[in-house]
Amino acid sequence: MELGGSGGRPHSSLQSSLQHPISQLSLYNRFSNRSWLKNRSYRKKTIKPSLTETRIAYLASRNRISNRYWTKNRSCRKQTTNPLLTGTRFACLTFGFLTCVVLAFSLLGVAVQPTSADDAKVPGNRILFADSGTLFVTDPYGASLRKIADHVYTAALSSGTNLIAYADIKGVYVLSLADNRSVSIAPVTEGHVDSIAWSPDQKLLAYDVEVPKRSWNLFLASYPPNDASPNTPRNLGPWNGPINFSSDGKFILHPSFKPAEKPAEQNILETLNVETRQRATIYRSSAKIWDAKYSPDDSSIAFSITGLDSIEDLQECGGAVRDLWLLPLRSKRAVRIANGVFDFDWSPDGRSLAVGTGTEDCGYPPGDGAVLISSADGKVQFRISKNAPSLDAKSSPDGKKLIFVDFKANQLVIADVATRTLTPVPGSNSRASQYVIYDWK
Repeated sequence: MELGGSGGRPHSSLQSSLQHPISQLSLYNRFSNRSWLKNRSYRKKTIKPSLTETRIAYLASRNRISNRYWTKNRSCRKQTTNPLLTGTRFACLTFGFLTCVVLAFSLLGVAVQPTSADDAKVPGNRILFADSGTLFVTDPYGASLRKIADHVYTAALSSGTNLIAYADIKGVYVLSLADNRSVSIAPVTEGHVDSIAWSPDQKLLAYDVEVPKRSWNLFLASYPPNDASPNTPRNLGPWNGPINFSSDGKFILHPSFKPAEKPAEQNILETLNVETRQRATIYRSSAKIWDAKYSPDDSSIAFSITGLDSIEDLQECGGAVRDLWLLPLRSKRAVRIANGVFDFDWSPDGRSLAVGTGTEDCGYPPGDGAVLISSADGKVQFRISKNAPSLDAKSSPDGKKLIFVDFKANQLVIADVATRTLTPVPGSNSRASQYVIYDWK
């Protein structure tokens, strides 16, 4: 049984373990950076703890204190020639004191105020990310940072931006930012949740549960849960890889592996009909497919794939370089558009992608990791990040900006696509941070 189109055969000691699909999936994941990519936020911090809420509030407030009030009210500065407080002087100092008190409380309120339902009316005002496993939501200016939960495996914002779905080791939950209420969707008694995604109408929540060496299944839960009876998510069967809904919510896309007589047909892109539960294979390959995402108009699929010449390559650094390909659903003729890809994200108009590139070097992030913008056909590409490594880019809802992780500076950075101007998100500069960006909506 071959893994590559022209590669060799597995070692004899591995032959039996490769016959079972679950064993094969475990083998694939064992020698990849997948677990590291998804769970890099859980590395032990050896420098200093993450920003506390107090420090974050201070950093957010500090950036808003200027000399404007000092300049405008310089007449209130202390008079050294006359130590007596005149009525005017007393009034001036009193006014200045009250102004400072009001200003201080106003700034503190801005810094620590929770995100509200009104924020959702402004497109692009919510960014969902994790810092060393702690989930936060904020705006692009870092002024309304809010802690959501600790020890989070994965998370997603709903299309209306008022709902945050997340999973920890105990279960799956949804927090409503409108009323600050949290509901339990389902417990996780075995294994862990690897991916989670909202349907476009935010009425369904899809998540997968992986039990190492045993099972990997997809579940679909309704939202809000049915009050009349316990919410019992539907088990939609075997799964493998990230979850991606079509824009109409009718299909869920994912890469998968199915044993076949021909090695060139074992790795597939599969769609699952949400209503009928029917599955359809839309693309086959001899190489491992890592991630796949519908374009915003569902006309094509971008996916990352790597060629494996033999089983030995899985154990060698630099042997599994992933490339980004585009599959138009009409022609079904895939075209490669970028080399050495770690992650990617569609622009809202489907004309371009933000791509994280780098050389496989047995660790994450790769030393040369960079964020580039590529046209959908791959003909126009330019690098937008400056420091290396930088990866994990997500597009803003209007497609004019990106947010990504600058691992060298240990901070989140927002890039203006048109001007290529880079702006650090205030407060995101802790030396101990391990950032993961989930959504920007």
